[in-house]
Amino acid sequence: MFDSQTGVASFPSFRDPLILRTLDVHAQSGAWLRRVANPELLERAVIGSAAALDRLPPPEALGPDLLQWHLVGLTDDQR
Repeated sequence: MFDSQTGVASFPSFRDPLILRTLDVHAQSGAWLRRVANPELLERAVIGSAAALDRLPPPEALGPDLLQWHLVGLTDDQR
């Protein structure tokens, strides 16, 4: 399954009667992708996916967290 909004590809398996075969296919998917994909395109996809997962929250969403961290005495190093 591919989510075009996030760029994330996933391999869902629901009530799979051949779960061991499915797990084997999932385990081999990285090697297959490295063989068939353009290395530059693959690198861009990985970086883009990671960036989408690691977005900074907007300032208004960060405020309550900063306040809580300050009140409990968490430093930047501890977080």
